[in-house]
Amino acid sequence: LRDLADAWLIPAPAVRDLLDVAAPRVSGWSLAASQGRLFDLDALPQLGLMVGRHWPRATCRLRWERLGRSLYREDLARLEVLVGGRWRVGCEMGVDRLALADDEARLQAAGDVRIQGRLGAALLLDIWWPLTDSPTWYGRQGLRRWLRLGATGDGWAWAAVVDRRTTGEPTFQGEILLRLAAPAALGLRVEPWSGAAGLATAWRIGAMLLRTSHLVHPDLGTTHRWSLGLGERW
Repeated sequence: LRDLADAWLIPAPAVRDLLDVAAPRVSGWSLAASQGRLFDLDALPQLGLMVGRHWPRATCRLRWERLGRSLYREDLARLEVLVGGRWRVGCEMGVDRLALADDEARLQAAGDVRIQGRLGAALLLDIWWPLTDSPTWYGRQGLRRWLRLGATGDGWAWAAVVDRRTTGEPTFQGEILLRLAAPAALGLRVEPWSGAAGLATAWRIGAMLLRTSHLVHPDLGTTHRWSLGLGERW
Protein backbone atom coordinates (compact mmCIF):
# COMPACT_ATOMS: atom_id res chain seq x y z
CA LEU A 1 0.00 0.00 0.00
CA ARG A 2 3.02 2.34 0.24
CA ASP A 3 2.86 2.77 -3.58
CA LEU A 4 0.17 5.04 -5.04
CA ALA A 5 0.04 2.85 -8.16
CA ASP A 6 -1.26 0.03 -5.95
CA ALA A 7 -4.50 1.96 -5.38
CA TRP A 8 -5.83 0.79 -8.75
CA LEU A 9 -4.90 -2.56 -10.27
CA ILE A 10 -6.67 -1.86 -13.58
CA PRO A 11 -4.40 0.49 -15.58
CA ALA A 12 -5.72 3.92 -16.48
CA PRO A 13 -5.79 3.34 -20.28
CA ALA A 14 -8.13 0.37 -19.78
CA VAL A 15 -10.44 2.52 -17.65
CA ARG A 16 -10.41 5.23 -20.32
CA ASP A 17 -11.50 2.63 -22.89
CA LEU A 18 -14.23 1.40 -20.53
CA LEU A 19 -15.67 4.91 -20.13
CA ASP A 20 -15.20 5.86 -23.80
CA VAL A 21 -13.00 8.79 -22.85
CA ALA A 22 -11.99 10.76 -25.94
CA ALA A 23 -8.78 9.06 -27.08
CA PRO A 24 -5.70 11.27 -27.49
CA ARG A 25 -3.49 11.11 -30.55
CA VAL A 26 -1.09 8.18 -30.77
CA SER A 27 1.77 10.66 -30.39
CA GLY A 28 1.18 12.99 -27.46
CA TRP A 29 1.54 13.77 -23.80
CA SER A 30 -0.10 12.39 -20.68
CA LEU A 31 -0.30 13.87 -17.20
CA ALA A 32 -1.57 12.57 -13.85
CA ALA A 33 -1.63 13.77 -10.25
CA SER A 34 -2.52 11.54 -7.28
CA GLN A 35 -2.89 11.95 -3.54
CA GLY A 36 -4.04 9.98 -0.54
CA ARG A 37 -3.54 9.23 3.13
CA LEU A 38 -2.23 5.84 4.17
CA PHE A 39 -4.43 4.20 6.83
CA ASP A 40 -6.08 7.62 7.36
CA LEU A 41 -3.02 8.79 9.31
CA ASP A 42 -2.13 12.49 9.10
CA ALA A 43 1.56 11.57 9.33
CA LEU A 44 1.40 9.40 6.18
CA PRO A 45 0.06 11.52 3.31
CA GLN A 46 0.72 10.33 -0.23
CA LEU A 47 1.46 12.51 -3.25
CA GLY A 48 2.34 11.51 -6.80
CA LEU A 49 2.97 13.12 -10.19
CA MET A 50 3.41 11.52 -13.61
CA VAL A 51 4.25 12.89 -17.04
CA GLY A 52 4.45 10.72 -20.15
CA ARG A 53 5.28 11.04 -23.81
CA HIS A 54 3.80 8.63 -26.36
CA TRP A 55 4.84 7.77 -29.91
CA PRO A 56 3.38 5.11 -32.28
CA ARG A 57 5.99 2.53 -31.20
CA ALA A 58 7.35 3.88 -27.93
CA THR A 59 6.26 5.21 -24.54
CA CYS A 60 8.25 7.10 -21.94
CA ARG A 61 6.93 7.92 -18.44
CA LEU A 62 8.50 9.79 -15.54
CA ARG A 63 6.85 9.58 -12.13
CA TRP A 64 7.57 10.72 -8.60
CA GLU A 65 5.86 9.76 -5.33
CA ARG A 66 6.20 10.74 -1.69
CA LEU A 67 4.87 9.01 1.41
CA GLY A 68 4.98 10.71 4.80
CA ARG A 69 6.09 14.04 6.24
CA SER A 70 9.06 15.31 8.25
CA LEU A 71 9.46 12.45 10.76
CA TYR A 72 9.12 9.66 8.17
CA ARG A 73 9.38 10.26 4.43
CA GLU A 74 9.79 7.89 1.50
CA ASP A 75 10.44 9.22 -2.00
CA LEU A 76 10.25 7.18 -5.19
CA ALA A 77 11.39 8.30 -8.65
CA ARG A 78 11.04 6.18 -11.78
CA LEU A 79 11.71 6.50 -15.51
CA GLU A 80 9.95 3.89 -17.66
CA VAL A 81 10.70 3.34 -21.36
CA LEU A 82 8.84 0.80 -23.53
CA VAL A 83 9.49 0.18 -27.23
CA GLY A 84 7.57 -1.99 -29.71
CA GLY A 85 4.16 -2.63 -31.21
CA ARG A 86 1.82 -5.39 -30.06
CA TRP A 87 4.57 -6.43 -27.63
CA ARG A 88 6.69 -3.80 -25.92
CA VAL A 89 9.96 -4.32 -24.08
CA GLY A 90 11.91 -1.86 -22.00
CA CYS A 91 12.99 -0.99 -18.49
CA GLU A 92 11.98 0.96 -15.42
CA MET A 93 14.88 2.59 -13.57
CA GLY A 94 15.03 4.95 -10.64
CA VAL A 95 15.87 5.51 -7.01
CA ASP A 96 14.18 5.07 -3.61
CA ARG A 97 14.92 7.37 -0.68
CA LEU A 98 14.09 7.13 3.03
CA ALA A 99 14.46 10.06 5.44
CA LEU A 100 13.86 9.62 9.19
CA ALA A 101 13.63 12.83 11.22
CA ASP A 102 17.14 14.36 11.36
CA ASP A 103 18.99 11.19 10.32
CA GLU A 104 20.95 11.10 7.07
CA ALA A 105 18.75 10.02 4.17
CA ARG A 106 19.20 6.50 2.76
CA LEU A 107 19.23 5.95 -1.00
CA GLN A 108 18.86 2.76 -3.01
CA ALA A 109 18.80 2.24 -6.77
CA ALA A 110 15.83 0.41 -8.33
CA GLY A 111 15.49 -1.28 -11.71
CA ASP A 112 13.15 -3.66 -13.52
CA VAL A 113 12.97 -5.16 -17.00
CA ARG A 114 9.51 -4.40 -18.38
CA ILE A 115 7.49 -6.48 -20.85
CA GLN A 116 3.97 -5.56 -21.96
CA GLY A 117 1.86 -7.21 -24.63
CA ARG A 118 -1.50 -8.54 -25.72
CA LEU A 119 -2.47 -12.21 -25.52
CA GLY A 120 -5.07 -12.54 -28.24
CA ALA A 121 -7.53 -9.71 -28.80
CA ALA A 122 -8.48 -8.98 -25.19
CA LEU A 123 -5.90 -9.95 -22.58
CA LEU A 124 -3.10 -7.58 -21.63
CA LEU A 125 0.00 -8.93 -19.86
CA ASP A 126 2.44 -6.80 -17.84
CA ILE A 127 5.67 -8.17 -16.37
CA TRP A 128 8.18 -6.52 -14.03
CA TRP A 129 11.45 -8.49 -13.70
CA PRO A 130 13.60 -7.02 -10.90
CA LEU A 131 17.24 -6.16 -11.55
CA THR A 132 17.85 -4.85 -8.03
CA ASP A 133 16.91 -5.87 -4.51
CA SER A 134 14.01 -4.25 -2.68
CA PRO A 135 14.91 -1.31 -0.42
CA THR A 136 16.20 -2.58 2.90
CA TRP A 137 13.50 -0.66 4.78
CA TYR A 138 10.78 -2.79 3.10
CA GLY A 139 11.67 -5.56 5.56
CA ARG A 140 10.65 -9.17 4.91
CA GLN A 141 7.00 -8.33 4.16
CA GLY A 142 7.58 -5.59 1.58
CA LEU A 143 6.01 -6.18 -1.84
CA ARG A 144 7.14 -5.52 -5.40
CA ARG A 145 5.00 -5.87 -8.49
CA TRP A 146 5.78 -8.91 -10.65
CA LEU A 147 2.88 -9.69 -13.00
CA ARG A 148 -0.49 -8.24 -14.02
CA LEU A 149 -3.10 -9.81 -16.31
CA GLY A 150 -6.23 -7.93 -17.31
CA ALA A 151 -8.91 -7.35 -19.91
CA THR A 152 -11.62 -4.87 -20.88
CA GLY A 153 -15.01 -5.88 -22.30
CA ASP A 154 -18.38 -4.34 -23.02
CA GLY A 155 -19.12 -2.55 -19.77
CA TRP A 156 -16.50 -4.22 -17.57
CA ALA A 157 -12.78 -4.45 -16.89
CA TRP A 158 -10.71 -6.61 -14.56
CA ALA A 159 -7.14 -7.15 -13.46
CA ALA A 160 -5.35 -9.86 -11.46
CA VAL A 161 -1.96 -9.08 -9.95
CA VAL A 162 0.90 -11.12 -8.50
CA ASP A 163 3.32 -9.33 -6.16
CA ARG A 164 6.35 -10.85 -4.50
CA ARG A 165 7.64 -10.30 -0.98
CA THR A 166 11.32 -9.56 -0.47
CA THR A 167 11.63 -13.25 0.51
CA GLY A 168 10.28 -14.28 -2.93
CA GLU A 169 6.88 -15.47 -1.67
CA PRO A 170 4.05 -14.55 -4.11
CA THR A 171 0.85 -12.75 -3.09
CA PHE A 172 -2.32 -12.23 -5.12
CA GLN A 173 -4.97 -9.54 -5.47
CA GLY A 174 -7.67 -8.57 -7.95
CA GLU A 175 -10.03 -5.81 -9.06
CA ILE A 176 -13.16 -5.66 -11.22
CA LEU A 177 -14.79 -2.49 -12.54
CA LEU A 178 -18.32 -2.16 -13.99
CA ARG A 179 -19.50 0.78 -16.09
CA LEU A 180 -22.62 2.55 -14.81
CA ALA A 181 -25.31 4.32 -16.84
CA ALA A 182 -23.60 7.67 -16.31
CA PRO A 183 -20.00 8.22 -17.55
CA ALA A 184 -18.77 6.47 -14.41
CA ALA A 185 -17.74 3.05 -13.14
CA LEU A 186 -17.81 1.27 -9.79
CA GLY A 187 -15.44 -1.49 -8.79
CA LEU A 188 -14.47 -3.97 -6.10
CA ARG A 189 -10.90 -4.59 -4.96
CA VAL A 190 -9.84 -7.63 -2.91
CA GLU A 191 -6.50 -8.50 -1.34
CA PRO A 192 -6.86 -12.04 0.09
CA TRP A 193 -3.36 -12.25 1.61
CA SER A 194 -3.97 -9.27 3.93
CA GLY A 195 -7.75 -9.44 4.30
CA ALA A 196 -8.09 -5.92 2.85
CA ALA A 197 -10.97 -5.06 0.52
CA GLY A 198 -12.69 -1.95 -0.75
CA LEU A 199 -14.30 0.05 -3.52
CA ALA A 200 -12.93 1.93 -6.50
CA THR A 201 -14.68 4.49 -8.70
CA ALA A 202 -13.88 6.11 -12.04
CA TRP A 203 -15.44 9.24 -13.54
CA ARG A 204 -15.14 10.77 -16.98
CA ILE A 205 -14.83 14.56 -16.87
CA GLY A 206 -14.48 15.64 -20.49
CA ALA A 207 -11.20 14.14 -21.66
CA MET A 208 -9.99 13.76 -18.06
CA LEU A 209 -10.24 10.67 -15.87
CA LEU A 210 -10.89 10.96 -12.13
CA ARG A 211 -10.32 7.80 -10.06
CA THR A 212 -10.83 7.11 -6.35
CA SER A 213 -9.77 4.17 -4.19
CA HIS A 214 -11.13 3.28 -0.73
CA LEU A 215 -9.44 0.23 0.77
CA VAL A 216 -10.11 -1.08 4.29
CA HIS A 217 -7.48 -3.16 6.10
CA PRO A 218 -8.93 -5.24 8.99
CA ASP A 219 -6.20 -4.14 11.44
CA LEU A 220 -4.66 -0.94 10.09
CA GLY A 221 -7.72 1.01 8.94
CA THR A 222 -8.79 2.82 5.78
CA THR A 223 -6.73 4.26 2.94
CA HIS A 224 -8.39 6.78 0.59
CA ARG A 225 -6.69 7.86 -2.64
CA TRP A 226 -7.57 10.01 -5.64
CA SER A 227 -6.05 10.46 -9.10
CA LEU A 228 -6.75 12.89 -11.95
CA GLY A 229 -5.25 12.02 -15.33
CA LEU A 230 -5.25 13.28 -18.90
CA GLY A 231 -4.12 11.49 -22.03
CA GLU A 232 -2.92 8.14 -20.63
CA ARG A 233 -2.93 5.29 -23.15
CA TRP A 234 -1.10 2.02 -23.93
